[in-house]
Amino acid sequence: MSKVVRDRFSQDNLRTFFFLGVFFVASTMLLSVPRLMAPLAFAYVLNLMFSPMHHLGNKFKLSKSLMAVIAIIFLISVIVLPLYLGGPVINEELQNLTFNFPSIELTLREKFIHYATLVKLKVGFEVNEKYFDDAIKHTRNALAHIVLALPTYLASFLEWLFVVPLFLYFFIKSGKKFRVMVLKLAPNMLFERVYYFVFHFNKKIGDYVFAKFIEAAIVGIIIITGLLFFKIKFAIILGILAAVTNIIPYVGPLLGMVPAIILTFSEYGHGPELIVVITLFCIANVIDLAIVFPVLVSKIVDLHPIVVVVSVIIGSQYFGLVGMVISVPAVAALKLIFVELYRTFYLTSD
Repeated sequence: MSKVVRDRFSQDNLRTFFFLGVFFVASTMLLSVPRLMAPLAFAYVLNLMFSPMHHLGNKFKLSKSLMAVIAIIFLISVIVLPLYLGGPVINEELQNLTFNFPSIELTLREKFIHYATLVKLKVGFEVNEKYFDDAIKHTRNALAHIVLALPTYLASFLEWLFVVPLFLYFFIKSGKKFRVMVLKLAPNMLFERVYYFVFHFNKKIGDYVFAKFIEAAIVGIIIITGLLFFKIKFAIILGILAAVTNIIPYVGPLLGMVPAIILTFSEYGHGPELIVVITLFCIANVIDLAIVFPVLVSKIVDLHPIVVVVSVIIGSQYFGLVGMVISVPAVAALKLIFVELYRTFYLTSD
């Protein structure tokens, strides 16, 4: 090996270590400040969701600043304004739920004892009341925590209302230049591959998040509209809960359906309201699983259903609900890395 080649190899190694060091230090600093990391990550995801608007703006030769302003106005109209207008209604429903919780608990306890007695008489199996007490305890604590933390959530919301648009403006206006500047720290042999991976990762994650947002919005709108039409209590909370839990693949619809059934059962018993709630959730989930998920989500992540199920289980095992949400895009990213490594070491080895 000649001296020039050795020097070049040494320089590439130094640039590689420097690039990885900068990436590690920056990631560690951001992760150590969640108050900054959370809105920054949210703004970055929003920027990826707005990527189709970038192409449309380039087509009409709009400036980056103008596209950023349009994106912020759209964000306020679609996300912030509904939250601002619906905040009092959500707060009222939460307070009503907290106020009525003792009577709901009493009704559910009576029903639990009734059905537990029937089970013991029919099959001889005794259902331990401890499970019911634990569930009630956790639910009561969660409700109390949410109500007491509402002022904190409001303060965080107001902070994000200023910070997120600021970050979003930066990502849209200068994000590409900043990304290229950072990637230039990598050696030439890695630059193209890293740039290729970042580009496809951003596109896949942006499309996936946008698809999940549309999917959750469709489910939430169906549930809220139906519950309001039939004048069923806690319609807004149950609809929002259904939309949020729907983000979790496969098991999310069940997680959103169970609280709705329990609350409706405690309020109305075996009446037609319970049938309406079950029917609404079934209709929303059938539309989601039969139409929305296959068309929007499944094609974007390009993962086998078994892989999706296994990734969700592993994510929930180690990171709880957050792990269930991020497991699918994380596995999609790992697939991108694997495919790129396979192309590098096998398809181009000749």
